[in-house]
Amino acid sequence: MKRQQIHDASTRDWGRSSSRLLAGVLSLALILTLTADTWARSSGGRYGGRSGFSQSRSGTFRDGGVSQRPAPMTPYGPSSPRTYTPPVSSPGFGYFPFFLPFLGWGGGTGGGFGFGGILGLLIILGIVVVVGKVLLQNLATARRYRPGQPLEGRAGEDRYVLVKCQVALFSTARALQRALREQAHAAITDTPAGLATALQDLVVALTRYREYWRYGTVQVQHVQRIDEAERAFNLAVAQERAKLSEELTVNVDGVRRHASMQQRAPAAEVGRYLVVTLIVASGYPEFAAYATPSLQELEGTMQRLGTLLASDLLALEVIWSPENPDDSLTEDELLTEYPELSGL
Repeated sequence: MKRQQIHDASTRDWGRSSSRLLAGVLSLALILTLTADTWARSSGGRYGGRSGFSQSRSGTFRDGGVSQRPAPMTPYGPSSPRTYTPPVSSPGFGYFPFFLPFLGWGGGTGGGFGFGGILGLLIILGIVVVVGKVLLQNLATARRYRPGQPLEGRAGEDRYVLVKCQVALFSTARALQRALREQAHAAITDTPAGLATALQDLVVALTRYREYWRYGTVQVQHVQRIDEAERAFNLAVAQERAKLSEELTVNVDGVRRHASMQQRAPAAEVGRYLVVTLIVASGYPEFAAYATPSLQELEGTMQRLGTLLASDLLALEVIWSPENPDDSLTEDELLTEYPELSGL
């Protein structure tokens, strides 16, 4: 009886020990998993700004301290050629004695109303119609673009667009890291003109390293209201920032910050990558999305972004990772953090 009790006690102790061991193994595996996810995230840098949103709402652009009203931000579809319409005087009563005698209506003793009179009447009515049409068009334009009025799209129109371009390059393009860091320090990020210049410089820098492009994506979101565009922009930026372990170089809306880099052993260059993310909010909605873009489609989208005017640009965010020159992403880390990328 005692031997059976001892055996049962040993069995219970073994069961408890096994449970503790299993719990310890699971806890260690969870810790390693979370730690590995942390290690997968790399350092990064970012620069950009949102000054175009506030200035588009107010209807003024201030560059160099000068306030000027921009051209009306109408949808940038195919435009009809502009023609010049000479000013036409409104036919008042003072013109009747001059025109009508020659047209056969009035001026005679019988006051005849023949062919000449009908032709004169049609001419006068045509002049009245032209003048009235011009006045109505000017009135409609003045009502739509009165100063201080928010520039919203008409019902059913996609007035604004959010474009996110990402490109993963082979890590041998180390000079691009230095170029992005220099551009982040030099960029003027609190004016639309400065953002437009920074965007152009970025497109030029990326194009110079076109032969290093390996993965890419182009995502486009069209919205009707400027508030929707700003919310979509903020969400896209927050999602990309969450992929970074730390932000070393920051220049956003004129606020600059720089953290020192930790010394690391240089990473191997084979099978390693750098990622550059470009997020643009614009009042120029003519962009197309590409789930699996070709090299030419990705380059064409970037070139089109580089041609945006300051008045078209609402916000810009440039994020690159990693920033530390001794760091890079493996292909597994790249595709885990950026699953939307596709091979070029």
